[in-house]
Amino acid sequence: SFLIGCGVLIIFMRYRQLIQSRLAIKVDYQKYQKMWKEKMEEDGPESLARLKAKCYELRNGRNSWRGVVVRQMTSQYLTSESGEVRWKRVGPGTPVHSLDQLYAAAAGCDIILRKKVKDWAMKTRGRFPLQKGEGHAREFVVWEEVRDDPEVACKVRFGHLKSVERAIEKLLRSYDSDVSRLIDVCRQSIVFDTISEITDFLQLIGDDQDIKIERIKNRYAPSYKAINSAGYRDVNISLRIITQETIKLGIDTHICEVQLQLKCFSELKTDEGHKRYVQFRNARGE
Repeated sequence: SFLIGCGVLIIFMRYRQLIQSRLAIKVDYQKYQKMWKEKMEEDGPESLARLKAKCYELRNGRNSWRGVVVRQMTSQYLTSESGEVRWKRVGPGTPVHSLDQLYAAAAGCDIILRKKVKDWAMKTRGRFPLQKGEGHAREFVVWEEVRDDPEVACKVRFGHLKSVERAIEKLLRSYDSDVSRLIDVCRQSIVFDTISEITDFLQLIGDDQDIKIERIKNRYAPSYKAINSAGYRDVNISLRIITQETIKLGIDTHICEVQLQLKCFSELKTDEGHKRYVQFRNARGE
């Protein structure tokens, strides 16, 4: 009976923590939902339907990303057999199981992906955030307008590799220590004004011969349960960059992440709101 009582107490405390974390993000959820309703009225149902159709096309006829498991794969490993460090060839469908190798590939892809998103932003009037001074509102600049201005361009804030601490946390909580499930170590984001601009971007990236799309999450779909992300929405693309350079470096199999964000949503982000979301995420064990 003592063990049963302890079990009941643990379940109760867990449930209580979940309720408290959900209440903590309530204000953020309501804020994002209000903005989403305004944005849907502004852009219209046609733009959402066009975005849905483009995501469907790029998923090769799948209506949803759910149930699609994407893994980091490799065709070679670093080994230290006989005391000598060297590359060892393996089958092309071998999952990555070393966090060190995953981060080595991510570091190589980071430079190449950053160049790619700059090129894509040039063709789609994509925006990037500027480094924010204390007490200043978030500001986003069109890359086409600032790339030749060194004083402004140096202040553009690009994405960084996922921290090792967060990667390990995610491995233990969500992926049963399966390193190959970590597909967002190397990531970048581009900000747009409208849903139509995001759809145009998807057309561009779908036509890019260097890109192999592995998965697309469309969190702008009306059916998406936004409470799972505290109300926040975006389009999330998991992709590989396959060029002579990445093949030579052995990183053509590495999956990167590109987030397509709406400017009105990104402007609502705050450090306090992110802390509340982390609390919510931790309570859910993610």
